[in-house]
Amino acid sequence: MLGQLKSPESVSVYGGKIWEKLQHEKKWTLHDLRRTLATRLNDLGIPPHVVEHLLEHSVSGVAGIYNRGHYINEKKVALDKWLYELQGEAVVESEKAL
Repeated sequence: MLGQLKSPESVSVYGGKIWEKLQHEKKWTLHDLRRTLATRLNDLGIPPHVVEHLLEHSVSGVAGIYNRGHYINEKKVALDKWLYELQGEAVVESEKAL
């Protein structure tokens, strides 16, 4: 996403200033976007383990050792639901502008 800015420090610095570049009044971070995604996917009924895999969180305990599933189909369903949710919000926002 950031091209040559690949070190964690570079991503953090760049991501910490996106809100300014977009001229938003309130400060937000990339981590806020991750939190929002996790919360909204849970609200949409996506199972917590699928959300954790989408966020690339490591799974601890027995599940992390024995379960090596990638949940590809479940992640696709989750991301399709998220896209639909975002598109629905975009329609609502555009209707407000009218």
